[in-house]
Amino acid sequence: FFLGQAKFQNFPLSYHGIGMNTPDKKIGLVSTNEIRIRERVLRQIVSSLYTGFEVNYERLTKVGFETPDQVPITLPLGWEGSTNLSLGWGVVYDDIHNVLNPRHGHFGEVAFLSSRKAWGSTFDFNLAFADFRYYTPIKKNNVLAIQAYGQFGSGNIPFNELALMGGERIMRGYYLGRYRDNNYTAAQVEYRMLPFSFTKRWGASFFASAGTVYPDFKSFTNSSLAWSLGGGPRFLLFPKKDVYNRIDFAVTLEGTGIYFFIGEAF
Repeated sequence: FFLGQAKFQNFPLSYHGIGMNTPDKKIGLVSTNEIRIRERVLRQIVSSLYTGFEVNYERLTKVGFETPDQVPITLPLGWEGSTNLSLGWGVVYDDIHNVLNPRHGHFGEVAFLSSRKAWGSTFDFNLAFADFRYYTPIKKNNVLAIQAYGQFGSGNIPFNELALMGGERIMRGYYLGRYRDNNYTAAQVEYRMLPFSFTKRWGASFFASAGTVYPDFKSFTNSSLAWSLGGGPRFLLFPKKDVYNRIDFAVTLEGTGIYFFIGEAF
């Protein structure tokens, strides 16, 4: 069972600082070339349960920090660029039959990765991940989807490897990396009507999520909570595969976000 993602990016990134108590307006604009590859190579133990090797590789080069207001800022760890190779082990439970539109089943992953200078990394740090999802049908075409997610880190973690809140999958409406820190915990619930009872190809989804970032576990109970609400239409793009186009409109205390993708957010 192979599970992973790869990304190459050359695009300015907004930097707001580290932690929940950071300004709404970005304090830095980061220009960089970024390569990120995270891959799992897993072997089935019993039905739907897998375990195996995990690797995460991230390389940041040609990094430049610009301050929009020309005000000096404290540059974070890794501001000059870094190359980090994290190796580890993970366990995955997956009995979902349609990864782009799950209608019933469970998904869970627990993983631990370590980055060390001994095998070529710029920094020494550890990362742990936990991702749990549950899907249950409601009536004929409706689905209730629930996700709880956590990323936890220790050691000398560069700013690009910190846990990042936001993006198109969880905590929609926040810019990816609007909030970042050693640790990140979030949860979301989504109700999907796929399709409506009066049409064969149109539907909609509504979601709510909440999350926070924090430097250590002692700070978790005192950290402020961010939330996101939204929804959007769905169009059945591939009827035989039960795959929908989604447009999500998300609202937060800081603004809005619009996302267009093939496949559900989780």
